[in-house]
Amino acid sequence: YIIKEYILDDGAPFWDKTIRVFKVIEDHFMWPVNWFIITVGANMPPLLNSTFSRTVIGRTLPQVSSAILTLSLISLAAMVLIDLKARPKVADLPAWRKMAAPFEFVLLPIVGFFFSALPGLDAHTRLMMGRYLEYRVTEKKA
Repeated sequence: YIIKEYILDDGAPFWDKTIRVFKVIEDHFMWPVNWFIITVGANMPPLLNSTFSRTVIGRTLPQVSSAILTLSLISLAAMVLIDLKARPKVADLPAWRKMAAPFEFVLLPIVGFFFSALPGLDAHTRLMMGRYLEYRVTEKKA
């Protein structure tokens, strides 16, 4: 539908509609694989290719990616602090809920896997196999 409208629409500027189409396509293709690329992407090439694992880049790639992910913990800590400061104060909130709030951010990779990466991967696999997601409307009884 998007490609058809891209071709048929003469009213929108060329570069504006081109950028929008490529952004939609990128989002649809990258949605299910982003989690895998970020978490295990740098560890896979040395495991899959023994020749590459014996090179300098193959040996240092997992350490470099681990260092980058460790440095990203600084931004995670900043997000936790901003969240704690920005939340409205609730008087009757139990103490355990206040203590559990920072752990919501620690669980983001796990939640992202189960509620974003796996459903996206499932949807793309179904499309590849020709098994479309369909709604089954139930009969209403009076």
